[in-house]
Amino acid sequence: MEEQRREPCRQIRRRPRVSQGRAYVCRQPRGEHLDALRLATERQDSNAHRTTILVAAVTTAVLAGGVVPAAAESEQAAAAKAVVGRMLEAPRAKALVTRLPLRVAVRVPARTSRLRVRVGGRNVTARFRRRGGSLRVARLSRPDGLRYGRNHLVVLAQRRGRRPVLEARSFVLARRDPGLVRLRLRRGPVTSLRVRVAGGVRLAPEHFDRPKELARRLSVIRRERTVRLWLNGRRITRALDKSQQTRLSASLSASHGLRYGVNRLRIQVVEPDRGRYAMLTRRFVIRRNRNLAAAGWDAATRAGAGVRLDGRRSRTIGGGGAHYRWRIVSKPRGSRTKLRRRSSGRPLLTPDRPGRYVVSLMVRARTRRATASQASRAGTDRVVLTAGPSSLLLPFKGQGIENGHFGIRVGDAFYHNNSPTGAYMQWLTLDRKTLTPIDPVTRRPSEGGNTWIDPSADGVEKLTNALAKQDVDQLVILAFPGFGANFPAAVPADQVAKFNAALKTIGVGPIDPTVFTQQSGGEWQEFAIVGVPNSGDGSGQYAATFKNEDLLTGWLMPDALKAADAFRFRFQPERPVFDTSSSHTDTTNTMTVRDQHVDAVLPDGTADPLLRSSAGFQVVKLDPIHFTPVDSAVFATNYINQEQNGYGY
Repeated sequence: MEEQRREPCRQIRRRPRVSQGRAYVCRQPRGEHLDALRLATERQDSNAHRTTILVAAVTTAVLAGGVVPAAAESEQAAAAKAVVGRMLEAPRAKALVTRLPLRVAVRVPARTSRLRVRVGGRNVTARFRRRGGSLRVARLSRPDGLRYGRNHLVVLAQRRGRRPVLEARSFVLARRDPGLVRLRLRRGPVTSLRVRVAGGVRLAPEHFDRPKELARRLSVIRRERTVRLWLNGRRITRALDKSQQTRLSASLSASHGLRYGVNRLRIQVVEPDRGRYAMLTRRFVIRRNRNLAAAGWDAATRAGAGVRLDGRRSRTIGGGGAHYRWRIVSKPRGSRTKLRRRSSGRPLLTPDRPGRYVVSLMVRARTRRATASQASRAGTDRVVLTAGPSSLLLPFKGQGIENGHFGIRVGDAFYHNNSPTGAYMQWLTLDRKTLTPIDPVTRRPSEGGNTWIDPSADGVEKLTNALAKQDVDQLVILAFPGFGANFPAAVPADQVAKFNAALKTIGVGPIDPTVFTQQSGGEWQEFAIVGVPNSGDGSGQYAATFKNEDLLTGWLMPDALKAADAFRFRFQPERPVFDTSSSHTDTTNTMTVRDQHVDAVLPDGTADPLLRSSAGFQVVKLDPIHFTPVDSAVFATNYINQEQNGYGY
């Protein structure tokens, strides 16, 4: 028995039955790399003598819920060969946790020999207890590794004779912050709401001269947020305009569930990375003194595709039938589209040009004769139909030359550099949903969206004033043709810092000042810049060269997420076809980039017998704009003669 106590792991081969006695769990001091699990079982024999058997098993994790360790295997090795399975019953994926302790429930797979549960890298397996059958439950709190913000939960179950099962899930632990959100509500047949998040922080022109203040405000504006909106128990988050990240707005009508009498509005805003949230509830009454028009949800389509509008959710004061009157309030310039069946509940609109179409609906009670009182009780509502490009993949050039003119290519449209001499920096602002020019200040459709920056005047000042008001619904493109010394530089030397501050708001830069102030061969450097206002650092693109070649060639394609059912387009740089080993032998290799081939040969020992090698690798340096090879090198790793001579390299 003494020998068994000295070396329990070697002497005892059979796994003890925990159910026949009491189990005790002990851990080694913090700082040890391994945890020890000691199971003590006591049995009462026929002679009333008590026999104690101690079994110590050294593992990389503490087991729980009666799961007994199998053969030792590292956690990393088990995870590497695991299959993804469903074991976690709580919490839900991406759940918002606002109260502690947190209930975590795991359904252990059959034939599990070892279970590991980690929260943020901390092993919490010992906190789990059996709750009937294969269910294991733990209640975790801050001392168990939970932190305010994002938390990651990982469960790994090793099974006898089968591959391990792995499941990972993230959730957000947040505390309530009443000051996070401010809500202003104006009730009526069309109820409008304005939401300010994080104080409604926004940019102003004076912030571009204060880099620290600009960076602080951008960090607040760009902060990740999850916003949800409910009206009378119905989720209507899609009705929110979130183009300005800290200033949200919505217009709610009967289309969204607005009704006569008491209405209940609820909004939730979560900042996952900061671990805080706010929940606001408002109760308001809509009087039965006007009809409730319902023009429908804002929708998106493509030019040439018809859309059937729907106003049948409209409500009259008396609850009877409704008389509909539709009309087009605004449409893109040059559009000749008309509404069909505009007196019905479901008219047809077929956009003929990309852009926004605003349609108004007036609802009156259906009677034989219209009276003045009926007109005063009429309800109105509007719906916006966004018509995007016919294709979701459009060719793009940030700087190009066509028919002897510099300009910007967007799909089938080529926007010329319209500056007086054609040598100033071109400034093009597009609506990201329709890819049509908009005024950079008013953000309304306008041919003035294709303008230029005059370096001798207040061009940079105009750029910063516009960017301070813009949001993620715009695409900003800047292009400079880089003419000779007889023309002014793109940006004056004393304005470079402010220009770089402006570029920071569209996710570009800072750019080396020499790009704007130095010449080569009597010419300025040509460059192109594209980005989205208030987007993250590094999200924009920039290219510069002294050669008269196309810059920032690629594609405009939709983001992964829609905005009110309309795609927002972004720039995706061209990805050239390449092959790192288009052909090879034991001592040679050829890389191919587009139609260019770069060959490499290992040293064969002709120049120096000691440099004869049998293995190595090839490195090719490419021009990031033109993708032409700039340099190539070969690095040998196995020198045959040196290995034979005992050098061991």
